[in-house]
Amino acid sequence: MAFSWKAARDIMRKDSSVSTEYQRLEEFVSLVFLRIYNALEEEWADEADSNGKSYTPAIPAEYQWGAWAVKRSDGTSLTGDSLVEHLNKLYRHCATMSVVGLEPRQMIVRKVFQGLTQHMRDGFQLRQLIDMVNELNYHDAKQRHLFGQMYEEMLRIMQSSKETGEYYTPRAVTKFIVEQLNPRLGEKFGDFACGTGGFLTAAIDHLQAQGVETKKQVEQLQNAIVGCELKAIPYLLCATNMLVHGIDNPAITQGTAFSKNINDYDEKEKVNVVGMNPPYGGMTTSTELTNFPENVRTAETAVLFLAYICRRIKENGRAGVIIPDGFLFGTDNASIEVKKMLLKEMNLHTIIRLPSSVFAPYTSITTNILFFENKRAADAPNGFKTKDVWVYRMDMPEGVKHFSKTKPIQPEHMQVVKDWWENRVEIADPTDDPAKVTYKAKCYSVKEIEDSGYNLDLCKYPKEEEVILAPDALISGFIKSFRDNCRIVISSVEHIENLISGRESSNEDSLTSICGDLSKLVSSLPDKLRKSVLQEAIHGTLVPNDIPEGEATAQELLQQILKERQDKENKEKGKKAKKLTLSTIDEEPWELPEGWCWCKLKDIIDFTSSGTTKNGDITTDSWILDLEDIEKETGRLICKKRFGDVKSKSDKRAFKTGNVLYSKLRPYLNKCIIADEDGYCTTEILVFDFEPIYNRYAQSFLMSPFFVDRVNQGAAGVKMPRVNNTEANDTCFPLPPLSIQHRIVEKIDEVFSAINTL
Repeated sequence: MAFSWKAARDIMRKDSSVSTEYQRLEEFVSLVFLRIYNALEEEWADEADSNGKSYTPAIPAEYQWGAWAVKRSDGTSLTGDSLVEHLNKLYRHCATMSVVGLEPRQMIVRKVFQGLTQHMRDGFQLRQLIDMVNELNYHDAKQRHLFGQMYEEMLRIMQSSKETGEYYTPRAVTKFIVEQLNPRLGEKFGDFACGTGGFLTAAIDHLQAQGVETKKQVEQLQNAIVGCELKAIPYLLCATNMLVHGIDNPAITQGTAFSKNINDYDEKEKVNVVGMNPPYGGMTTSTELTNFPENVRTAETAVLFLAYICRRIKENGRAGVIIPDGFLFGTDNASIEVKKMLLKEMNLHTIIRLPSSVFAPYTSITTNILFFENKRAADAPNGFKTKDVWVYRMDMPEGVKHFSKTKPIQPEHMQVVKDWWENRVEIADPTDDPAKVTYKAKCYSVKEIEDSGYNLDLCKYPKEEEVILAPDALISGFIKSFRDNCRIVISSVEHIENLISGRESSNEDSLTSICGDLSKLVSSLPDKLRKSVLQEAIHGTLVPNDIPEGEATAQELLQQILKERQDKENKEKGKKAKKLTLSTIDEEPWELPEGWCWCKLKDIIDFTSSGTTKNGDITTDSWILDLEDIEKETGRLICKKRFGDVKSKSDKRAFKTGNVLYSKLRPYLNKCIIADEDGYCTTEILVFDFEPIYNRYAQSFLMSPFFVDRVNQGAAGVKMPRVNNTEANDTCFPLPPLSIQHRIVEKIDEVFSAINTL
């Protein structure tokens, strides 16, 4: 049977005990590991024998590959339940074996098997799988290359299943980073969240290309790699891949990198070069956080890893680290402190901004590569090791709309970045307005960055703003497009009629694309119309703006809100209450009708409010609102649950009838409703009392394209982005007089009702 991943999957699918791709990977790669390790032990035994020494295998004779795995011609091969039982015993032995007396290169057996499970229960299918793995000849260079191909395929499977919760770095990117870092023989290369070893294998390939011939060079290569991986299956794949790449005793540990105080690493534990794509999101325990200084403690793992790397690099060492956009513009304390660390304690010399589709289709996270070194730049100002930061934006290659699963980023796509790297020049974006020059590449002084509040969100990608047309223009365009497409459909149908009657001969025209265009056109109209109407509403152009005589202007309404907030502050804090003032509007987003006024959301509500109610204080008949209960984009409630019917044990936020309930998690989903009774909600929902502003108008603003775009741009976090409270509070709010607010909402309801019929 041919040695291939596809064949292996076909066998394992017949065993009901192996139900997921993740389990199939674990089962298959563990057998491949045993096969490769057995071949290595044969080599080590031959090497010892040639030197007149003896070699004691790490795995006892009864568990060695040849004792149970090799297919026997006499039909006595171990199979069925006996094979399953034997393999289970082998796994248990390897996971618990004593390391006393073992050589360092032998200890990997226990490290690997401590986190593994033998899943297959059908001994006959297991026999077939083992027979297939027997086809692998580690001593054959072609077979080792074959495993490399399978390895890439298995990575794709892991990405597609997402059972690991991780994303793997495209080989084109790892190769580019390693090439720019240029590790040399005699140096140590580290990746402290190494996954399946993409950066490590790229480093090994780079080092081998330098020529590994002498005994000293061989030894340097064997000791060049340092890694750490938390999860069992990526670790197994990484360890196996290291063996295939000739690293007999890979210095890779399974576990968290944050098990030790980052200030306690001595010089022997540090490395010369770091290449990494650290995990993003909150994965750190409270115990691990204590190993970081208080000023950098955060739930964002990527930020912690940057601080960690700064403490693991030797003097004159260098690093290339992939980081999400959120870190560049992050204004939380930890992000600011780590950016200061990179500029003051390191020389952050280059930032490469990558297109958003680099990791497609597994995630749309926009990432950047930060290159820095533990070395003071010449002429760096006092208090800094960094003098200048070069920023380069890698645009999509010509002729490539976006990268994908079938068309991933390739090494040749990185050539334009390499060319710029060698000849650094500032590149301005084309513009018709000299007053609004933006840059594709630019050098920024550390003083400029310090003055900007350590904002590294520079040389941004041109924002592809969704054009929100006025309703009449949108509808006119739709009608024209629809009519044009219908004419083509009619013409194509008439052609078919003529074919049937014999009046015309066949051609290659097809209705498929036209019908597809029509379908997209029709299906997209309702959403576009809703956005258009909401945008018109907050611009003050949806309804007439005549204000009844004697009604308070928006400015007077705003003063009323300020007075009520001040009275509440005085009552709660007494003499300690500070005098409240309205925010200054530096630049008005657009011109408002007469009688309206601008304010900031923080003048009306507070996005940082966080009061909670203990779970035990909630009655069984209370309404409990979760995020999944709110329909995205529409402001509608999908279902209503009572506390007695849910199993939640977490604390909740209390809300009152009429409160605006806004989801701060994944703001692009645009979830916002009005409470129609008192209740409690998850802490991922913010509770706002907009009184005396009409709550329905406030809801319309929070769901408008203007606000949604604002909070999405500033969202913090990657996998589960959340509204940045500061950004939200500082958003300008167009406030109309109260009667106009009601008039706007009535018109929205009227139009939306008609849109829903579409």
